Amino acid sequence: MSNTFSLTFRSTPSILSSYARIVFGRKEPVVPDGVEVPRLEAVLTHFKPSRERVEAYRAVCGGTRSDYLPIAYPHVLATPVQLALLSSPAFPVRLMGLVHLRNHIEQVRPIRVDEVGSIRTWLDGRRDTDRGQEFDVYTQVLIDGEPVWTETCVFMARRLTRDTSKRSPRIAAGEGIPAPDAEAVAPPGPDGIRTMPVDAGADIGWRYARVAGDFNPIHLTKLGARMFGFNQPIAHGMWSMARALATLEPHAFESPKRVDVVFKRPVTIPAPLTLETWENGSGAGFALKGAGKGKTHVAGSIVPLNSTAS
Repeated sequence: MSNTFSLTFRSTPSILSSYARIVFGRKEPVVPDGVEVPRLEAVLTHFKPSRERVEAYRAVCGGTRSDYLPIAYPHVLATPVQLALLSSPAFPVRLMGLVHLRNHIEQVRPIRVDEVGSIRTWLDGRRDTDRGQEFDVYTQVLIDGEPVWTETCVFMARRLTRDTSKRSPRIAAGEGIPAPDAEAVAPPGPDGIRTMPVDAGADIGWRYARVAGDFNPIHLTKLGARMFGFNQPIAHGMWSMARALATLEPHAFESPKRVDVVFKRPVTIPAPLTLETWENGSGAGFALKGAGKGKTHVAGSIVPLNSTAS
């Protein structure tokens, strides 16, 4: 049985310290054979959002001024805690090069900008696939001790070659539960799809990094992108997700909701994009595509919490 590695913070941990460990630490690209990933836990005992930072985030991701946090914003609050945990010696895989595959959010109620609370994040084990090793990073935001917002980020450490022998049932929390379908809400028909242009400008990587604290070089410079096989920087997946969700706020999230997103293809920046959104009886859906009839980069659905879309 794996041991548990725990961290507790009474104030937001330093992102700079985490990135120093990420950049200068020596870790493997995947978990070596025979090595178990222990249960990792971290708690931030107190947080209070900054309205100035929230509005700066909205200026980058879209949306109108509100007394409530955008539904994806708690991820920004949790990023320093997640980085501190995953950059610790207890997590055996290097963060640079991890691929963000999917994101799932459950929001019980909107969070006010002036509310204080705590953040808990954890990871337990891994899931082996022929493409690589997947890790589910769970995060909860608690107000008065009660969870009001929960996120699952699914990351993958890629193998250089596919290996069908590397499939394993080794996963932790959520074992046996299928991942929600991010494309479960189908468009009602061509006439029911709304479209709008979205510009992923050349500076969007830096702009999002400054408001979200995610300074992964793959999003910032050509050199950083080339280290991971891209000729140009790629947009943050969480920016793409937040930009799409901003078109649905605030009315869409007044009641309990679940958001499921799949990151299909990276957005190489700069790039003109088209955002498609729609609604049907099950909820709402969206797709961020290349301009014109381009391929889908990000797809997602928003449904009532504890419901099944159809």
